[in-house]
Amino acid sequence: MEPNLAAHPPAPLSARRALPWGLLPMAALLTTPLLAAGGCDVDASLGAQADASLVVGLDAWVDPLDGGIADLADASAEDVGQGDMSREDMGPADTGPADMGPVRPTYDFAPFDAALDAFLAENGLDGATAAVVHRDWGVLHEQSYGSFDLDRVIMLASSSKVVSAGVMMRLHEEGLIDLDAPLRDAVGDRWGNARGRMSVAQLISNSSGLVGLLDNALYPFYLCQFLGVGSVESCARTIYFAPDRLDIVPPDTQFHYGGGQWHLAGGIAEAVTGKPWRQLVQEIYTEPCGLSLLDYANPYAQSTLVNGTSGPTSYPSFVNGDESNILPTTNPNIEGGAYTRVRDYAQLLLMHLRGGVCPGGRVLSEASVLRMREDRIWNVYRGSTHEPLARGYGFGWWVHRDLPGVFSDAGSFGATPWIDTQRGYAVIILVEADPDAAPDLFRAMYPVTADVIDSAQ
Repeated sequence: MEPNLAAHPPAPLSARRALPWGLLPMAALLTTPLLAAGGCDVDASLGAQADASLVVGLDAWVDPLDGGIADLADASAEDVGQGDMSREDMGPADTGPADMGPVRPTYDFAPFDAALDAFLAENGLDGATAAVVHRDWGVLHEQSYGSFDLDRVIMLASSSKVVSAGVMMRLHEEGLIDLDAPLRDAVGDRWGNARGRMSVAQLISNSSGLVGLLDNALYPFYLCQFLGVGSVESCARTIYFAPDRLDIVPPDTQFHYGGGQWHLAGGIAEAVTGKPWRQLVQEIYTEPCGLSLLDYANPYAQSTLVNGTSGPTSYPSFVNGDESNILPTTNPNIEGGAYTRVRDYAQLLLMHLRGGVCPGGRVLSEASVLRMREDRIWNVYRGSTHEPLARGYGFGWWVHRDLPGVFSDAGSFGATPWIDTQRGYAVIILVEADPDAAPDLFRAMYPVTADVIDSAQ
């Protein structure tokens, strides 16, 4: 039975946005001959292998809002008079109720766990990991299911896009790029003006007019994005100069999901900073957010080597929950190559709920966080996506116009993150599945989660 999403209207708080879907339908994405890297401008000077130690494991952050109140409540009456001050010195006792501040509600996640267990059983999946976080209360719930444990490393596929878009927002804040300026302003002196009319904002909103995944996942002039050779910048230059005039449309006229435009954005990031993509991710996210693991690879070529031509269309089983099974690369896939653990992705969602702030400092400005969730394709050219559940799109976030305040960035390997800005919570569920799993998982879990949050006492 189809869950009734409309039965969960926005709570009476601030304006909400929408649900985000990000499937990566890559039917027959790569074939073994593509691994020869034909057609890719591989710059040997940029092709040195990135240091596998880029991602630094830090201690997990304990939300200060999660504790402390109980300690205060346990203070005994005898403790009050201890020290240099006598009872009289302290003045008359306050006989009124202590002002303890807001009290964290009690949440019952048993229905959430039962619904996810049922989904796994119905779909023949081995396991899952999940976390729910709240803007005010931090981590509300963490759980592993089936044969998975909370430390399992999982590839994100298109759930990488919000992370990648955030890197570009940070570089915009630092003045290294201008999201809305022509690309020639950022790389014209290095690369020339082949794509001078396009902007980074168009690239990361799937609005550049370049050939997208749904148009032709195997588009020959962009194939270097799926090969783990060279660098992101060298591949981006290949896409920048690709002879694709007959196959593209003017920017900001149509929504074309995914593909080379994301890799082009990543290459611009490398060009203006002089740093590899993986290092940028470490500096922007891993260190201030205290993440144990967030890294990028290029799983599609590796999947083809291991599983043949069907590899890229299904979860890369060779990972098996262990990051050591993932080949390091200097040319990670920008739109779909991230991998992490559930607790780490949950901290990224919490950062978005808290206006761009992580425990170790600010990652993004509040203005950047808000702009990422704006329905850019509607605001700029009255565009809509191909997804029935989410007709809007921002920067990495799919915008569900029928569920104000709900945004998502689901991936074709089953990763299902969403945030509900009006209720103030976010969810990440990681499974290892095929492309149809994420939207079905959202349909099953969103109503249940909304009930849990709304029923808290």
